[in-house]
Amino acid sequence: MKKNHIWLVNDIVWNEKIQIILLSVFFSILVILMSVLGQKYEKELAIINGCKAYNIDEDCIIYNGDVGYSQIDQLKELDSVSEICEFSCDSAGLYLENEDTSFVFNMISGLKNHDSSSEIYPIHTVTGKTITSLDINEIILDAKAQKFYSEGDSIVIPVGPLNTEICLVVRGFVSEDENICFYSTDFDNSLNGLFCKVSDINDGYDLYDENGNKINTVKICAIASRVIDSNNQEFQYKNEYSNRLLIRLNKNSTIEDFYKETEGLINGRMDNTYTFEQLFDSYYETNSNEIGTIITYVVAVMLIVIVSLIGVNISWFTKKRSELITYYILGLTWGKCILISLIPYCISILIGYVIGIFSVFKLPVWLYDKTWRNNNFLVCELLILFILYFLCSLPYYFAFINKKPIDLYKTKE
Repeated sequence: MKKNHIWLVNDIVWNEKIQIILLSVFFSILVILMSVLGQKYEKELAIINGCKAYNIDEDCIIYNGDVGYSQIDQLKELDSVSEICEFSCDSAGLYLENEDTSFVFNMISGLKNHDSSSEIYPIHTVTGKTITSLDINEIILDAKAQKFYSEGDSIVIPVGPLNTEICLVVRGFVSEDENICFYSTDFDNSLNGLFCKVSDINDGYDLYDENGNKINTVKICAIASRVIDSNNQEFQYKNEYSNRLLIRLNKNSTIEDFYKETEGLINGRMDNTYTFEQLFDSYYETNSNEIGTIITYVVAVMLIVIVSLIGVNISWFTKKRSELITYYILGLTWGKCILISLIPYCISILIGYVIGIFSVFKLPVWLYDKTWRNNNFLVCELLILFILYFLCSLPYYFAFINKKPIDLYKTKE
């Protein structure tokens, strides 16, 4: 009887191949839309959690533009200003060549207090520790570096032509999915671009030899506060000018107080400043419109899939019920006849899911930013497709399970 089961399934697949292909296309479109929607939600959640972690709220102002450190000193003396923090405005690579593996350490400082040489905003390590300060030459590496280093290890990196070297000490490891404040060119006068994942910092840092061939290296993000070489010279991995500031106001001061005090500062211009309310409103408006549009598409495609599934099931049974009744007469239970007729359309789910997932990673970054993807969503999408198929099959199943096969056999097609 098992051979008969397989033959029946193959028969359905072959006779309904057009419907299965069409359903696969609809399922793949649904997977793409759900992936984009999930990525938008993941990014929004990361930004909200990032604002909470870094205490970016209505008492904060973001200044986005070149400003010298002498001008920052002037700003921090204002009565309305409580604290000034600098975003890491650039990063520099330290190259270390070993016998087996070559490394590029992308040095950044994250978000740090302008008045402190060691204080950083909290970094949560993979072991559960929270690091709020780093001594000179202490670094936090991204998690993939655990394959090569352990906490407390010293890393000696030669720099420059004068036999100078930098000795770094590993303080801990941070997950590549950790969100940190970092200067990003994605900043669009909203909360978008204030945060990035550690893994994203390593993108684009490739090395090439004199012949233009790419050098195979392990790229590691390294968070530090200050780095000094063996000649007691500070390693500069920041620009001369700070490109972005987080200005925190005193609790008893208002935005108006700040603007009044800054007249004449920073070349007489403060039009590059944005309040938290402005950043939030701009981000919320843009993101809500995008999410609303995607949800509309998801609902529309889902309705098409539902109608199609119910239609093909009932249509197939109407055309092939005499064959199922034949199998029933030969000994197959009526319930199994109904269930077997449902199995082949599951193939369209798997085909559509594979095509959809493959297509997702080929989408342009403005539509699907792989930095913010969550692989858990990919698993949920497959479950959603099977649940959708199960629910759509229930009307078909209950429409025929209680009918007597002999009565259906006598019914004229």
